Amino acid sequence: MVPHPAGPQRPRLRPHDPALARRLWYGAGSLGSVVWAAEHGLHLVVGNICAGQGLGTDDFGTAQLAQIRAYQAFRHQRTLAPIGERRILIARDLVGASAEIVESLRADPVLARSRPGDVDEPSDHDP
Repeated sequence: MVPHPAGPQRPRLRPHDPALARRLWYGAGSLGSVVWAAEHGLHLVVGNICAGQGLGTDDFGTAQLAQIRAYQAFRHQRTLAPIGERRILIARDLVGASAEIVESLRADPVLARSRPGDVDEPSDHDP
């Protein structure tokens, strides 16, 4: 069984691939589904429909921004402490303009000790 906002579901992909969640994007329209996606390590897709319930607003832009911020906050929380018995450590997400991301990477002590060929960058990287 795999977790799902509507309750546990039997995997439809056989054999089940535990790494599949890292490659999936989840279209969340409510605060609950946004938090669920973040909790389960799914990427977030936003569109032209979202629920204002629990956000204290009926303005679409304000509601969607609040959902995105909730997702980002939860995703950031996972980087603050080790997870589980094996103490899994997760690096923080690099978010921002290309120049900001490059600056963060330049300040990274591990990357400073890497050779240029050791680091992959996104194919759509704009130098």
